[in-house]
Amino acid sequence: MKKAEGGLQDLDGLTEAAPASPPNAVWRIGHFVFDPAARTLEAEGSSERISGKAAAVLLRLAEHAGKVVSREQLIAEVWAGNSYTGSSGLTHTVSQLRRSLRKASSAEPVRPDSEADEDTGPIETISKSGYRLLWPAVQVTGAEAEAPAPARKSKLPWLAGGVSVLLVMALALAWQARHGANTVAQRSLSAITTLEGIEESPAYSPDGHSLAYVWRRTGVPPRLRVVDLQRPEAPARELTDPQDRLYRPVWVDTHHLAYLQGQHGESCRVMLVDLRNDSRRDLAECHYLTGAATLAASPDGQWLAFSRRSSSAPGGLALMLHHMADGQERVLAQAGEGLGYGEMAWSHDGRHLAVLQLKDTVGDLVRLDVRSGEVLRLTRETAPIWALAWRQGDRDLVFSAGLAGDFALWRVDADGGTPSRFARIDNVGSLAAIPDGSGDVAASVLRYDDHIELYTLADGALRSSIRSSGRDLYADACQDAEHPIFVSFRARRIGVWYRDGANAEARELPLPAGTPEPPACSPDGRRYATVLSPSDGPNQLVIGDLNGGAAPTVIPVQAEVASPSWGVDGRTLIVYSTRENHPELWRFDPATQTFSLLTDDHAHFGREVMLGTQRWLYYARENQRGLWRRRLDDKGRPASPGELVLNDLAQQDWGNWAWHDGELWRISRGAAGDQLIRRDATGRDHALLTLPSASIGPFRSLSIDKTGLALVTRHGPTQGDLVRVPADGQ
Repeated sequence: MKKAEGGLQDLDGLTEAAPASPPNAVWRIGHFVFDPAARTLEAEGSSERISGKAAAVLLRLAEHAGKVVSREQLIAEVWAGNSYTGSSGLTHTVSQLRRSLRKASSAEPVRPDSEADEDTGPIETISKSGYRLLWPAVQVTGAEAEAPAPARKSKLPWLAGGVSVLLVMALALAWQARHGANTVAQRSLSAITTLEGIEESPAYSPDGHSLAYVWRRTGVPPRLRVVDLQRPEAPARELTDPQDRLYRPVWVDTHHLAYLQGQHGESCRVMLVDLRNDSRRDLAECHYLTGAATLAASPDGQWLAFSRRSSSAPGGLALMLHHMADGQERVLAQAGEGLGYGEMAWSHDGRHLAVLQLKDTVGDLVRLDVRSGEVLRLTRETAPIWALAWRQGDRDLVFSAGLAGDFALWRVDADGGTPSRFARIDNVGSLAAIPDGSGDVAASVLRYDDHIELYTLADGALRSSIRSSGRDLYADACQDAEHPIFVSFRARRIGVWYRDGANAEARELPLPAGTPEPPACSPDGRRYATVLSPSDGPNQLVIGDLNGGAAPTVIPVQAEVASPSWGVDGRTLIVYSTRENHPELWRFDPATQTFSLLTDDHAHFGREVMLGTQRWLYYARENQRGLWRRRLDDKGRPASPGELVLNDLAQQDWGNWAWHDGELWRISRGAAGDQLIRRDATGRDHALLTLPSASIGPFRSLSIDKTGLALVTRHGPTQGDLVRVPADGQ
């Protein structure tokens, strides 16, 4: 389907990526009749409707019956190249197909020389390659499909199956030569928008005539694009922000858009743009975190909702309502300790505000009564939740989440209840209801290629990559860089994985339910520590043995705990905690489960370092650029005030620094790109590695081992398109 510039297209079967078959074109696969358009499998008087993904995979296998179809091809064509969930999704889909095709097993040919196990049925798994359909498959007309297929089983099933495939292929080629090729057209996930890059935060004007969204691309200032949906052929209007900080546009009325002019954790202003003359007005102070753009406008345009640092609770957040007519404000809600606010959406009737209430990396969906401030908790999950949108009629909400190990779109009643799957579409960064009466929603679907790269420090050469079909992030070198521990989405959920050697397969470490933080290895490389964040109950410190065996030790901690690193003694941990109302760095002793305060200047993440015989604590401060240090005594207690040692460390890079051979290494971001910088003993800087801007991940994406190898989380190509999801999720 050709995309029209800025136009909104009706995308049938969007979430399923089902192929568009010619009229009455169906397939005979073994004893089954397969209709790709209807997504049905019929045999012996029974019929089953399969998922769109399953139909798309089966169609591609049928088109190449008897031949291997690679996993990469199936992911590219059925999951639109989305390797983030495509790999595990493909495995699950093939498993579903095998179950469906085994239902009439009396006619199932099985090849004894298949590399697959006895349960694979007609779909053979080719190790490290792909899949092959063993049954004969031929495309037929609707009339031909009415004739029942024989259900006889050959005395030599593997031979009968092989000969049938060759015979059917020959007949199909002859038929196509006589009548012309009639192959089924391919259709992948189509988009509303057209630009390469990230297209996010769709917003529809109150009259439904215009679509606004933010477009981003590396090296180019973000743009606010406004599309006239009544004139799709007209060029889109483009606006930029003077500070190149533009997030979460919302319509106030048909002539005004508000957006966040934010910098992660540091500054944020709510800006108003008049589309008639492109003038801007600064409305209010706000709070912004990357991935949590909190701004919503009431349907009548009278109120804006956003978050701001609380004046009554230092360190906390308040959910504000700003009256557009006179600028008056009131507090609608206060975030509890350790909580924040993410995406939000106003109901169509203006009575309720749905908000993601965040705790670290997990969250819950709550419904706020705008008049009374009454709070109703709609979900109680221990998984990440991102985008949300009200559906037509305000009876329920759609949200993007990883529930039950399945990243998808989910729906929940406006009065609460158990969420149910709405659509099998994942990696959704933002959602918006489409005001055309259809009940459809627009979604910004992201595709990632994040992985971990291994560089030599001597010359910055790339040595190898840790790369799965999912996202691999935040690695720490344990015994050495060939034994990394890292966060990954390989199992369709956020988990902690460990690779025991350069040629070993990574394995997931057994952890309780919850979202893990980047793990840290002990100095001897034998143990790991991480923090789990469930939505219910306190955070949990988890300490485990990398050699396996005993279950990890789980320590519930009543106060917020985050960002663990090991002390030089290998016994204690340096953690951020809000204990005793002191959001600072603490030393935690797992043996005695006691804490001791290390800082008094809003420290956020730290590592203990030995320089000669002297112990030091190096650390970053919360929401500030730079790196500080303070001297510790021989018992690891603070012995000096904090002093600034490095100002070239961005706020988002609070963990992107390390010590190696007495020298400080860190990630520096500037006009030259993302650089790995070594500062020698004389204070001189040396650039070892230079990558394009925004290539290296934030937070804790750098680790250096004792042998002189660096692990770097590398951002690969990322694409984000706006797509249309039908009201029935199909």
